[in-house]
Amino acid sequence: MWIFIRLAAAAALLPLFPQPASAAPVPDPTITRATPAPEPAVVRAAQAAILERAGLAPGPSAQESGVGAGVVAAGPRHTCAIVQFADLWCWGANPDGRLGDGTTRSSAAPVRVSAKGGLAGTAGILNVQAGRAHTCALTLESAEAGLVAYCWGANDEGQLGDGSFDPRPRPAQVAAGVVQIVTGADHTCVLTVELTVSCWGRNNAGQLGAGTLGTSEANPQEVPGLTGVIDLAAGDDNTCALDQTGKAWCWGAGSHGRLGDGGGVSADPSPVPVAVAGGPYGEISLGRRHACALGTGSAVYCWGADDHGQAGGRGDRDVPTRNGQRTYTGVRAGGDSTCGVTSAGEAFCWGANGDGQLGTGDLADRARPAAIDRSRMRTSSLARLLLGSGSPRVADLSVGAHGSCGVDVSMSVYCTRSGLLTAVPLAPGSVTGVRVAAQPGALRVSWTAPEETGADRIGAYVALAFVGAGLDDSRSCTANPALTCTIPGLAGGEQYTVLVAAVSRGGISYSAVAHGVPAGAGSGGGLPVTGPGPAAALGLVLLTLGWSLRRASRSVGCRH
Repeated sequence: MWIFIRLAAAAALLPLFPQPASAAPVPDPTITRATPAPEPAVVRAAQAAILERAGLAPGPSAQESGVGAGVVAAGPRHTCAIVQFADLWCWGANPDGRLGDGTTRSSAAPVRVSAKGGLAGTAGILNVQAGRAHTCALTLESAEAGLVAYCWGANDEGQLGDGSFDPRPRPAQVAAGVVQIVTGADHTCVLTVELTVSCWGRNNAGQLGAGTLGTSEANPQEVPGLTGVIDLAAGDDNTCALDQTGKAWCWGAGSHGRLGDGGGVSADPSPVPVAVAGGPYGEISLGRRHACALGTGSAVYCWGADDHGQAGGRGDRDVPTRNGQRTYTGVRAGGDSTCGVTSAGEAFCWGANGDGQLGTGDLADRARPAAIDRSRMRTSSLARLLLGSGSPRVADLSVGAHGSCGVDVSMSVYCTRSGLLTAVPLAPGSVTGVRVAAQPGALRVSWTAPEETGADRIGAYVALAFVGAGLDDSRSCTANPALTCTIPGLAGGEQYTVLVAAVSRGGISYSAVAHGVPAGAGSGGGLPVTGPGPAAALGLVLLTLGWSLRRASRSVGCRH
């Protein structure tokens, strides 16, 4: 059901897409604050409004997917991140085109995939996955075209699914009518709108689930007899799925008990039911040789290899076993490590840590969950205002074999460096030197440009004025390249909080807050922060409902 809610909501939200430059100006969308207990979603809604005012509004997927939908992917030697569900950036090794910028040049700095590859012009980028040497993304093309999967990079095993074994340095469309895509080391699988699974690529261990093993496939192969699937995950050379009853099914390599069926087979090319301890499951994620799932009561259950403590530190196991008493909202397995994210925005990791991938600030393996060190994470001034707290919150993680990456509630991207999550310079640096001058019913705001522009040039500045700690009834103005603008329509004699955002394709940064009091009596004119209209409002309601139902039954991403 959530699939159809999702698509209907996307169609309802299409009027919110950016208008051409020649189109008439539109009022700011609503920026609201949840009461009485603000949730991270309110930050995403506010940022979507700021982006729209700047003319860089994301597609409906920003409201639909929320953070925690595979917006960052850590592969063995490359990483990709989605910014505001509108642009995709990748960096790292690139001998086979896995960065998707049309070249085979490696890049330590992020390169924008959607600017040069086949993703240009998509309505929204929902999800990204990184294999050993290939990358795939799920996009929303339009209300008519629906959800489409693209892949690029290495293709020696047919892992791109385009019918060839030739590498592609640019995104190529490989499947339509899909709602999820996952990548193993050298294979790829999709979940279709019919709730069936198709896989392609390497099949040495039967990871394609087609009942045979040994022959790689360059075209999608449907997994026979598997229906009603709601979640999908891929490990190096095995695959798992959850059906609508919460039962887990796994196939492919079975060493170390990673199929979870208690049988201990070396490989099984057909789906086999995982032992039901801890089920029904609502989310599943696979590492290199182990698997973890969220079971009853949001507890984590793991099985498979445990030589680094990745399955809980009690030795290899061939049936799911509960890992500790803590509850989680998401579980992420990758390489020989595992992490869980809590509703409070904390993250706990265990398993291999030789490259600091657990984010604990050291290189010691963990057999028990250890808290991620968030000391290098920074909460934006917008998030502080809306959430009432400056404590950094982890919204999602991607665990790789040699490093991990995460995003916070503002969709800022962090990756491990020296064992600590450290900001990736995608968004501009902070706006500084905000100055506010009173005018009749208005405030003249000026500022100093960030010293660092981030991964892309700054497209616009948005200055906001509001009363109190929330953004209800905010007024705004925009500027570019000028470093000043006037916010009209304010009440004279009222003290306003002022915030300036620098917006680019690489993200959004914010100034520290400033204050000002307009002179005289404001006329109430200018550009209010008004609602998005009934169709869009309906879309937001449907999307929220769809996401809630979806999270209750499955995960969007898997890590390897």
